[in-house]
Amino acid sequence: MNRIDIIIALCRKKYKKKPTAQQILKVIYEYSLNSYTSDGKIRQKNAMIEAMREALNTLTPSEIHRK
Repeated sequence: MNRIDIIIALCRKKYKKKPTAQQILKVIYEYSLNSYTSDGKIRQKNAMIEAMREALNTLTPSEIHRK
């Protein structure tokens, strides 16, 4: 599962309907799923994997596979 799929699943869980760009950004920063650091450098792969793992743990299996 990639980062975008996780973001979409989290948005569906939190907002139920199609989220706005501001709501998507809020979810990205809430779960630290951003690709770049605040100073513009790309985040380390290990940090992103850990953030994705923590975000996945908040979802149920039915929320993950819902399209």
